[in-house]
Amino acid sequence: MIKILISIEIGKFILSVKNYINKYSKNAKYSLYLADELAWFLSFQLGEM
Repeated sequence: MIKILISIEIGKFILSVKNYINKYSKNAKYSLYLADELAWFLSFQLGEM
């Protein structure tokens, strides 16, 4: 249960990071790729917990 709540919060955080990157990045596609890599890494870390 706690793991689910944590992953929801991290998901919200990742979305806000993606929105921020989209607004302020000159190279949005590359930055979105980085954000997706970050999201994958964080979800992997959560799975290990």
